[in-house]
Amino acid sequence: MAAWLVSRVRRPADAASAATRRSLLDALAAVAIIVLIALPMWRHSAATTRAYPLSVEQAYESLGRWFAQHTPARASVGYLEIGIMGYHARRTVIDPLGLVNPSVAPHVAQRDFLWAYREYRPDYIVYNPVFFPELLGIVRDQPWFKAEYQPVTRLDSGRGAEFPLTIYRRTSTTPTPQ
Repeated sequence: MAAWLVSRVRRPADAASAATRRSLLDALAAVAIIVLIALPMWRHSAATTRAYPLSVEQAYESLGRWFAQHTPARASVGYLEIGIMGYHARRTVIDPLGLVNPSVAPHVAQRDFLWAYREYRPDYIVYNPVFFPELLGIVRDQPWFKAEYQPVTRLDSGRGAEFPLTIYRRTSTTPTPQ
């Protein structure tokens, strides 16, 4: 293939072959750029896969399947990564960022990321130490959360053992004062 490209580029120049030569050089440059970009990305991806064999996507699928197998069909789940988890859980999702709960958006705009959890009191809340620890991670320190929720289990987050997903279940149905 490379020899063919070189033979095409070295041909005597006329108007048509000059245009062809330019197109081939452009194509060759595009391939070189793609390889230069793709190779480092592939190396990073391979290293991450070795370091964390359970990918984040697999972890969210496992999380959703856990909810499907261990919770009532009418249970609600509070978590911000709603896609894969929500699909496999088949449960009502309370999203603190407001993607599936539009009434949440004005509170997010005011940087009140716990409003959805306080307002809707989901049956389960997933704590992920990776996401917004200063905005969502503080949920575990809230008096209402401490009074109403208990840890149930920990699951792999796909980001290593030091960052497990902790599932909390609401054990008290009487909301504590905020």
